[in-house]
Amino acid sequence: MAGWLGLRSFYGRPAYQRTVELAVYVSPDHLRRGIARALLAHAIGAAPALGVATVLAFVFGHNAASLALFRRAGFDDWGRLPGVAELDGVERDLVILGRRLAP
Repeated sequence: MAGWLGLRSFYGRPAYQRTVELAVYVSPDHLRRGIARALLAHAIGAAPALGVATVLAFVFGHNAASLALFRRAGFDDWGRLPGVAELDGVERDLVILGRRLAP
């Protein structure tokens, strides 16, 4: 499998029913081939028909490639949670990116 795309409900409360969290993964063997960009474009294009108005992405602050991918796709930085994750003994920030979609 070259990659996958996931959409899931955000926060689980009815007030957020039109907001989703989006995740994209591409296996290391398939990086830099436009797969993540295509998956992201597909999700953004399909989301309004699913009743989605806001898409969020949660990206580790040190993941420059993923941050650049989402920013190029029109996502803005909506927040940063400093040091909330620990990977291999290193505290990492979590960047919250968001994009409002046209109806």
